[in-house]
Amino acid sequence: MPEAEKIVLVDGARTPIGSYGGVFKSVPAHELGATASKAALDRSHVDPSEIGEVVMGCIGQVGPDAYNARRVAIGAGLPPSVPGYTVNRLCGSGLQAIWSAAMQMRWNGLDLTLAGGDESMTRMRFYDFDARNGYKLGDRQLVDGTVTMLTDPFHQIHMGKTAENVAAKYGVTRLEQDEFAVESQRCAATEAARQAFAEEIAPVEVGGRKPLTVAEDEHPKRLR
Repeated sequence: MPEAEKIVLVDGARTPIGSYGGVFKSVPAHELGATASKAALDRSHVDPSEIGEVVMGCIGQVGPDAYNARRVAIGAGLPPSVPGYTVNRLCGSGLQAIWSAAMQMRWNGLDLTLAGGDESMTRMRFYDFDARNGYKLGDRQLVDGTVTMLTDPFHQIHMGKTAENVAAKYGVTRLEQDEFAVESQRCAATEAARQAFAEEIAPVEVGGRKPLTVAEDEHPKRLR
């Protein structure tokens, strides 16, 4: 791609937003990513074989969820010849993936890329870092992968505590935070009621004893 040409977003899609431990508790993150990616490709009328690179942002890619971008690509119907890689910049991972894909187009001459992010906090693992080497005596404690993911490794400060520190620094009261949160939920509920998000959502098929199709966010909360 010549440097003077603009890079544009052709189309996009997202899955419904699930609650923690909610309707998507049995669905791996890469399957959510594949569902959204396939919907975006279908809407854009882009031939999947013309994609030059797949870049996905994901934090919790461990064990069977490793190599997230590759699994998203294959799940979305791209041919095996299309390469892909995954980036991790914590909460900014999806945005980093889009930026990285754009740079691939700018500097590596690609015409089309597929980029986005997927995550499932519900399916984050519990870890036992000593099990592989065996135990002798005493109890062992599992480590919550979600908590470790949200904790700064240098100062051991959880993101929740960071939020409290920022609120204290800038004088944001708990009441102000609650009022902001309630208004956000109210606005989301209003827009959801008029199907404002329907066009951007790619429904997800959830298997099991009672299969279902999820086409709406589990949020917002029902406000009293």
